[in-house]
Amino acid sequence: MASVVAFDSKEFNVKGVFKDFFCPIGVGVRFDDEEAFQNDYCEAVAASASRHRIRLNRRVFDSYSVARVLGGLDSAADFYEGLVKELRAHIGFVHVFYTVIPPAKVPRIFVYEMQTEVVNPVDFLKEHKAGYVALCAWKYLQLEAERPDRVYLDFFEAKRTKAWDALESLHPQLFVRGDTCNPCLAMADGILAVLDRQLKRNYYMENIKLSDKSVKQALRDLSLKGGPVFIGQPDLRKIVPYSRDQVVTRDFVRRPVFFLCAEKRPDGIDNQQHREMISFMPIMDTLVSEALEARGCIKFYDPSQDFLLAREDDRFAFYGERGRGICQSLLKHVPVIPMDLTEYQPQPR
Repeated sequence: MASVVAFDSKEFNVKGVFKDFFCPIGVGVRFDDEEAFQNDYCEAVAASASRHRIRLNRRVFDSYSVARVLGGLDSAADFYEGLVKELRAHIGFVHVFYTVIPPAKVPRIFVYEMQTEVVNPVDFLKEHKAGYVALCAWKYLQLEAERPDRVYLDFFEAKRTKAWDALESLHPQLFVRGDTCNPCLAMADGILAVLDRQLKRNYYMENIKLSDKSVKQALRDLSLKGGPVFIGQPDLRKIVPYSRDQVVTRDFVRRPVFFLCAEKRPDGIDNQQHREMISFMPIMDTLVSEALEARGCIKFYDPSQDFLLAREDDRFAFYGERGRGICQSLLKHVPVIPMDLTEYQPQPR
């Protein structure tokens, strides 16, 4: 029986009359028995997808896909609130992280030890929001004496910080597109989505600004056991990058990685739209199912840099001649396992 704490983060944006409000928020959700949770999660998702008439053939869903399929955040919130209700016995304490650095109190932040730059605190948070999930995990491990067996993070890219250096020694496992294929991270993503919606409701409807009070109320409204965790001015020395170097995350990525090589995109749509289109195709259903069974993760293959990420026994999925050619080139250097999705048929579960 292995315990897991899964972390995810996102932007918290609120439109204002005179100016908008932004800050990063995140969650750390504890599951005391990963195996038992995963089994019940897959059953609950299948039942909920059937009730909501979701036709994607998957047992793991991310909140963005649910919102797109169901038509908006309100329907997605209903989907996840139902899941939370069914899976509450597996969901331990939910830590909700947020960071606000008021310019009136901290007018400037010094980043990087060599060739120091001075930045506005709001600009600092926006520029480094991608690595916020790692700061959440670091802060959690400072607070909790009882360490989980495993620490799962949605994949991130960020500059080096002392917070990451401390977290690195605990060997966290990073899942690329983790909320699409790992039940613990998918549940954290869903909880974060409904908390974000509830916090905005409190902000707009009851004029409760983001704070410990607002977080506690949102958790009560959703009947979740948890509490707020502030990351801010006292933590600056740990969370401000001391180097321009990127965190080398590839050794922490959960294996196997299921790389998917996209074919040439059709005229008239941009790269992001093309990837989103592929994300809702049956080939992605296959990859989600296979990654779930193998306890791995999924990544769109980037020929310019992913040859450094690929490892022996990772999978390389393709569905056309471009992908077949790139796979053959990669195989000369890394013994990945080809997955030809033009012929591949998933086995019944």
